[in-house]
Amino acid sequence: MISLHVAALLLAVACALTDATTGRIPNAITLPALLAGLLVGHPAGVLCAAPALHLFARGKLGGGDVKLLAALGALLGLASGLAVAALAVVLALLTGSRRLGPWVLVGAVAVVALRA
Repeated sequence: MISLHVAALLLAVACALTDATTGRIPNAITLPALLAGLLVGHPAGVLCAAPALHLFARGKLGGGDVKLLAALGALLGLASGLAVAALAVVLALLTGSRRLGPWVLVGAVAVVALRA
């Protein structure tokens, strides 16, 4: 379980850095993590992407954000993944940020720290 938490945090760091510097979250980072989460983690966690998918369809989030949240849900589990997503969205709204990746990192660190 600890290794899935470490993988989730590494994923969040990598995506936060790329999102903050380029405005993109590459498939080369999110898709392998999503596959790993599906194979050895919590497959139902991909449902964490459902609210993000709704926002993506309305042009409010990018596809990388959706895949990042799906991968984190698969690595951390449904409840933790939804908590990360909720924290990230609230923080992004409060700060007026157009980039979700850095706030996903904050949410992931908080959730992993509280659940460890």
